Amino acid sequence: MSTKEYKHTVLQAKVLGRVERLLGSDCNANPFPEMTKQWTAFREGWFRDLTNSLSCELRTGNK
Repeated sequence: MSTKEYKHTVLQAKVLGRVERLLGSDCNANPFPEMTKQWTAFREGWFRDLTNSLSCELRTGNK
């Protein structure tokens, strides 16, 4: 897996965490294997303050 694909996957996990929170799911809805970078990114997205947008990371590709 290339570095670009890996970063994209982590960013997707953050977005999924935010979406699950907005849909009312518990943080335990995390679909990624425990303690992986994607699992951590999902939790980051879920616990991130709702006023703190992910749009900047989306535009920059999480650079």
